[in-house]
Amino acid sequence: MGKKPEIQDIYALSPMQEGILFHAMLDSESTAYFEQIEFEIAGRVDVQLVEESMNAVIARHDVFRTLFVTDKVKQPRQVVLKERPIKVHYEDWSAFGPDEQLEKLAQFKAADMAKGFDLVRDPLMRLAVIRLGETSCRWLWSHHHIVMDGWCVSIVMKHFMEYYQLKQQGLSVPQGKTAPYSSYIAWLGEQDREEALGYWERALAGYEQTASVPRVGPAERTGVYRQQTVSRSLPEETTAALQRLAVASQATMSTVVQCIWGILLQRYNRTEDAVFGAVVSGRPSGIPGIEDMVGLFINTVPVRVKSDGGSFASLVRRVQEASLEAESFSFVPLYELQNRTPLKQHLLDHILVFENYPVQQELEDTAEETGSEFQICGFQAYEQTNYDFDITVAPGEGLTFQFSFNAVVYDPAFIEQLAAHVEHIAVQAAADPDIRVSDIELLSAEEKNRLAAAFNATDAGMPQKTVHELFEEQAARMPEQTAVLYGNERISYGALNARVNQLARYLLAQGTAREELVAILMDRSPDMLAAILAVWKAGGAYVPVDPGYPAARQQTIIRESGVRFIIGNSESVSALDEEASINPPDGSPGSSTDGSADGLCASSRDRGPKFILLDRVAGTIAQEPADNIRLPVKPNQLAYVIYTSGSTGTPKGTMIEHAGMLNHILAEIEELEITEGTVLAQNASHCFDISVWQFVAALTVGGVTAIYPNELVLEPAQFIERLIKDKTAILEVVPSYLSVMMDYMEDTGVRLPDLKYLMITGETVKPAMVRRWFGLCPDIRMVNAYGPAEAADDISQYVMDKPPESEPVPIGRPIRNMRIYIVDDQLRLCPVGTIGEICVSGIGVGRGYLRDPERTAAVFLEDPFREEEGVRMYRTGDLGRWLPDGNIEFYGRKDYQVKIRGFRIELGEIEARLVEHVGVKEAVVLDVEDGQGVKQLAAYVTAAGEAAPETAELKAYLARHLPEYMVPASVQVLAELPLSPNGKIDRKALPKPELALGGGMAGGPPRTETERKLAAIWQEVLGVVEAGREQSFFEAGGHSLKAMTLVSRIHKELGAELPLREVFARPLLHMQAAYIDQA
Repeated sequence: MGKKPEIQDIYALSPMQEGILFHAMLDSESTAYFEQIEFEIAGRVDVQLVEESMNAVIARHDVFRTLFVTDKVKQPRQVVLKERPIKVHYEDWSAFGPDEQLEKLAQFKAADMAKGFDLVRDPLMRLAVIRLGETSCRWLWSHHHIVMDGWCVSIVMKHFMEYYQLKQQGLSVPQGKTAPYSSYIAWLGEQDREEALGYWERALAGYEQTASVPRVGPAERTGVYRQQTVSRSLPEETTAALQRLAVASQATMSTVVQCIWGILLQRYNRTEDAVFGAVVSGRPSGIPGIEDMVGLFINTVPVRVKSDGGSFASLVRRVQEASLEAESFSFVPLYELQNRTPLKQHLLDHILVFENYPVQQELEDTAEETGSEFQICGFQAYEQTNYDFDITVAPGEGLTFQFSFNAVVYDPAFIEQLAAHVEHIAVQAAADPDIRVSDIELLSAEEKNRLAAAFNATDAGMPQKTVHELFEEQAARMPEQTAVLYGNERISYGALNARVNQLARYLLAQGTAREELVAILMDRSPDMLAAILAVWKAGGAYVPVDPGYPAARQQTIIRESGVRFIIGNSESVSALDEEASINPPDGSPGSSTDGSADGLCASSRDRGPKFILLDRVAGTIAQEPADNIRLPVKPNQLAYVIYTSGSTGTPKGTMIEHAGMLNHILAEIEELEITEGTVLAQNASHCFDISVWQFVAALTVGGVTAIYPNELVLEPAQFIERLIKDKTAILEVVPSYLSVMMDYMEDTGVRLPDLKYLMITGETVKPAMVRRWFGLCPDIRMVNAYGPAEAADDISQYVMDKPPESEPVPIGRPIRNMRIYIVDDQLRLCPVGTIGEICVSGIGVGRGYLRDPERTAAVFLEDPFREEEGVRMYRTGDLGRWLPDGNIEFYGRKDYQVKIRGFRIELGEIEARLVEHVGVKEAVVLDVEDGQGVKQLAAYVTAAGEAAPETAELKAYLARHLPEYMVPASVQVLAELPLSPNGKIDRKALPKPELALGGGMAGGPPRTETERKLAAIWQEVLGVVEAGREQSFFEAGGHSLKAMTLVSRIHKELGAELPLREVFARPLLHMQAAYIDQA
């Protein structure tokens, strides 16, 4: 049994040490904070002297004789032993060739890293000497970051080289010791933390959004870290100019670099306010011997870069002033100041290190000063922080940026792009320090061209014809071929065209004019299709109105559109029969139905809208000639006006021209291979923009439009049976309806043998649904379509023949003759990988909103990215980002962003995670207010099987995958989610959420003995009066250090093990108690 080591000292940890210890306990397998330095040595080396010299360094500096104690103590402690020598590992590889040596060295370094350090038991430094040749070798010096920071490397090596030289000369090594690290810990204890925390609270007030480097990788946090680096050096002239700027602004180069990085973060995050972490040296000048002390002094502090519309130089001065003010308070632990902010631990997610200590040069100088027989020719350091991304900036003639990142999370090509953006900002700031921050360009001319032109190479020819003219050509070519299926009814091209021509002539006889707006108020049927085509042939544009709408809504659309004619039938207009009048715009007289014999129901032939009731005037219409009218209709004439809900409460009418409508139809024909005989399902409401192409696309190429009425669509079993009978080849549905269809298909084994393409539109499709579809129908392609009504429906499509690897599911590339831009709030193009607003330009963009110039001007603009004038561009209000391959990812509405407890949250992310749960079929998340007026998240789910998942189980599941602020306060399991008439989820119809009051005795008092004992520990650790069984440890004020304390107290007082990771996985008191009972 070995001799028990003697203890020299015991003291607390520094804030940074506490943080590192926390992460080491959280994931003992992680290589985070493992430091490995490889020295390239030229000359002869005495291994024995190396070992003796390094042990002399260990004797001089207490930190190398330190171990860390966490068990059975209230707070972690570091224990300094009187002696703790190490053995130098030696291997001779001189017999191997250079290639073999490199391979063995890589393997040795990997094994050394995998070994890591046990902070409780191991010496926290080791050294290996590997001989490669007679006068060359490698030293591999590994240590844990908890004992020292990078500033100490040159201090340690200087002492080592001095000792080696003395021993080589046969001289004794001085026995003196440097000032102990404990003196720094004592200094920390004397500082006023509350004053410092108050400063940081004020400095960070109002900051609401984490400024992140966008991830272009898997959404799932795997815990795997694969380090890669990208380096970029600024030109010497740029560096010199930035140095002059720093001097003129009485600032440091570090501050200049921070401003450059802050501007990049602002642009990447659509904000003018960015916070990131900066590493400060942390060596207080008032401590005697601090300059020669070895230990972990550095600390991470927030740097806030907030633009105010001024110049780059003025920004540098303001950030420098803030830095000087913060210096006195830079000792505060990051986790403590984070806890004083709304964002808590999400205040920042990466760090920037400005190295103003040239380690390489100092090591070379030290070797020369000591006159050693060997020289340090170079060194390479490996360090992994707990962040997936960090930046190290090294001074020199050309300022060098090294971006270190987790390649599992970040795409190397994206980081290369980011590095170029940093340089581009720096070059502009160096050339003109007085440039306004808002005028600094992020993108190069080449990038702008790629985003605006290369990704939008969609130009294609357009026939100088209209949809109805193409239909006429098919009717002339194949009049007996089936054009329309409607139940058991089949209508030929010739019969349909004759019917359309007669109705068009009837409309003209009633006085319809060019671009006359004609309301169509009836259910979907062949009559509706004929009415649409007739309006077009008469030179007008149709306005769809759903008879299922409340009468008030119908009235509003008719009034706002100012239509003079309403096509319908006696039944479809019945809701309006009960209304006294419809007051059209401009104060013209109203109208009412009076049952006139000619079917034109109006109080006056010249006043208000006239009702053309097809069931009443069928005989009259049938007397009209059936040949083509050939009335000229230009491509830029209006085709239809579709009304959608408006944020003001009044619906807005989107005006689409013939050319834009036809372009979209041609895109669908090309993408979906629509040809003669193709059966295309028309199942969408005619008030939904996707109905337009569903009605007429097939008719332009000799295909078949199969119209499925609402009552059939609402019966999935009958609908699927009809699809099979009609041999339907193309079907377009919203995801929520597809889920119902797949339920039936799974239960019955029924498939769709003739279906070639399934289109998904209207809602975001979740990856789980795509996987489910291909599990059922692996041979039927799925198309994720995206587009606003304001741009003639789809503007991009993503065709899949298998589930995509990316998440979210891409929405594809722009369709023919359309361009898509991703822009920030100032309409600047966003780089690949960064989220911005989706804008669309091209032939499909409509004229704007009918009779609403104010709303039109707000979102319909002239395309600023094209050379030609007059091209319309529409700002969708949707969020998206470019992928490197030119596809686009969709990130929801700008107004679907919600803020809970200071956090900005995309509800779709929570919904997507819920749907990934095996027991969940569908999910919707809302932000609601509880009884105290506090905003909370409420989730609604439907079960994937017969057994509904427990809400506690779902909350625990979310807690394992999302930050705790994204876990809904309420999760309700519903039999089904309410749907709107368009088949979308009706969020307003969801039941009132079941919200419990936060804080205090959430969930009631503890029930079991373990819960009661655990609650008592919580009360002490958290400093709370009471702890309910549904209380969250972190919502009650817990953070990483308190979690460590909790684990230690549970072990000490309950004799049980609760791993630190389980505190995060099971934040609620009863969950932790259950784990302890089961352990």
